[in-house]
Amino acid sequence: GEIIVHEGERSDTLFIINEGIVKLSKINRDGREQILRLLTEGDFFGELNIFGAGKELNFSASAVSPVKICSLRKERMDAILSDNPGIATKLLAGISRRLADTENLAHTLAAHDAESSVAFVLLELAASQGEETAEGVLVRPSLNREELAAYAGLTRESFSRKLSSFEAEGLIRLNKGREILI
Repeated sequence: GEIIVHEGERSDTLFIINEGIVKLSKINRDGREQILRLLTEGDFFGELNIFGAGKELNFSASAVSPVKICSLRKERMDAILSDNPGIATKLLAGISRRLADTENLAHTLAAHDAESSVAFVLLELAASQGEETAEGVLVRPSLNREELAAYAGLTRESFSRKLSSFEAEGLIRLNKGREILI
């Protein structure tokens, strides 16, 4: 739950996650948190400020679990990229993947379709935190229901109703605790 950076802070730092899970979020017009993405080991954030697209962060980042983060200031990052051009290619691949994910999220949220939004969140969780089992993909979300709802752009109640609907259709099984079998 510890805040790593606040939306609107000035920053010239790239943050790389070595361990743990970090959520990036914004506060929407209604004053509710909208989770933009969950980041795990090897993911990074703050790249827009490193490459000159802005000096103020357009999101907040907070720890979802215990995390270890490496931070590199712009001057150091410039030197690293100059000495190791291959790193720039890897960063660009990561940024391109993130852009595609953001476009998918924007499309899902713009549809204002609760079913699509919940499905999107479940698929994201399956990809980032899922464990293949004989019965399907088992997800033990690091987020609580309220945070999952925020990720989907829904209220907790709407999110829970849609999960129950998915379970009734046999698409998922809600296990004890937070476990979800897809």
